[in-house]
Parts: sequence; structure tokens; C-alpha cells
Amino acid sequence: MPVVISSLVVVFSCVELLILPFRAQAFLWTDPMVAGDWMGLAVKTDGAVVASGAITEGLIHARAFAATGVRYTDGWIVGTTSPVKVFIDLFSGVWAIDRGPGERVRLGSIWERFPKVVLGYVISFLAMLRSARRRPRCSPGRKPP
Repeated sequence: MPVVISSLVVVFSCVELLILPFRAQAFLWTDPMVAGDWMGLAVKTDGAVVASGAITEGLIHARAFAATGVRYTDGWIVGTTSPVKVFIDLFSGVWAIDRGPGERVRLGSIWERFPKVVLGYVISFLAMLRSARRRPRCSPGRKPP
């Protein structure tokens, strides 16, 4: 049964990737941030959300430029789509914790469910950032002394 459910998630994600960005281009090309929010809310899986945001961004940029000559800045639609999905994931994770009527969610419950691998990503990012700041001559776009 879990294989069937996983397969359905993949199938629905593919359908969403093929249909929703074109619908956004048709109906929301004048409101690119709304289109990005819609992708974050409607698409079910995290990877497909980012992909649909990127596809939507390309389609809306092309439509807006062709219709009005406006060039939108790159990254805004994807930058809107991703945080919306993260918020939904966090909200769903906290909301799904079992509790009695009127009982508040304990921080310990959230910590138990939190994927600790995220901490590894944050620590790795901070270590790389610190390393890059210590060696500015290695930064891209900067000429060596």
C-alpha cells in the first residue's frame, strides 16, 4: 500500500508540473507573486514546488515581456513559492501533533518531530560562510591581490 500512495504522489506532482504553471501563465501573468504563492500552496511535494515555481517564472516572464515589454526580476516567483511551501510543511507538522482539547503544543513535541538533518545543513552552511569570509581572495568575481 505505501508504494501505491508514493506512486500517486509522484503522478499528481507530474500532473501539477505539467498543468498548473501554464494555468498561472494564462490567468495570473499580471500578478507574478500571486502565481508563486499559488504554486507553493497547490503543488504537493517540495521538489515539485520549486520546479513549478521556476517553470511558472519562465512562462510569466515571457508572457509579460511579449504583452507589455516589462522585464520582471529573476528569482521573485521561486523566492515566493519556496517559503510558502516551507510554512505549510511547518504548520502541518505542528498541527498534526496529538493533543487534547484546549491543550497547547509542547516545544518538546515539536523537537521530537523536527528532522535533525536540517541542523546539519544549517551548521554546514554557517561553516562554509565563515570559511568564505576568512578567505575573501577565493570569492568569485574578486581579483587576487
